[in-house]
Amino acid sequence: MKQILIYIFLYFIFAGILVSQKNSESYKLLTDKSTIEWEGKKVLGSHIGNVKFESGFLNVKNNLITGGEFVIDMKSITNTDIEDKEYKDKLITHLKSDDFFNVSKYTKALFKITKVEQFKDDENSNINFKIFGDMTIKGIKNPISFPVIIRFEDKGIFARAKFSIDRTKWKIKYKSASIFSDLGDKFIYDDIWFKMDLFFSK
Repeated sequence: MKQILIYIFLYFIFAGILVSQKNSESYKLLTDKSTIEWEGKKVLGSHIGNVKFESGFLNVKNNLITGGEFVIDMKSITNTDIEDKEYKDKLITHLKSDDFFNVSKYTKALFKITKVEQFKDDENSNINFKIFGDMTIKGIKNPISFPVIIRFEDKGIFARAKFSIDRTKWKIKYKSASIFSDLGDKFIYDDIWFKMDLFFSK
């Protein structure tokens, strides 16, 4: 009798796992359609550019995101606001140097979702979720969170987000007024802004 009860118990556990797996779906990031725009600001202006996703996915269960992971190709950093080629190339080279992202050593950045909550923003009624996760840049991992618009559509998922990170938390200290006190008006703000449009399919 005891052995039969054990078999029944194991059966329900196994069946529960199968149901859970059946309800859970994975969506692949469409890297050719998805975009990341960055913006770094200084006293007298700003610079804008792009960086590309290398890969990514979302795990979804009952129209709720349960996890996900994204790899960013740091070698793909570009600038879009500078017209002079020499100046543009100089900026991109500097961004890839050890003053900023040290791309020769750290070729990828990683974002891993740890939690997703339903969220309402008084300033933007389209925002419906808040994402929490770990961002790894230059081998340094820090938690971040940001509001996001997520739409579950027939052919996949669309997501849009705008947020900033404090670069000094990843030891990107170049011309930071919070670290160096003698920069005058030559400092660069610590916040780096990102705008992202993400497209996923099964």
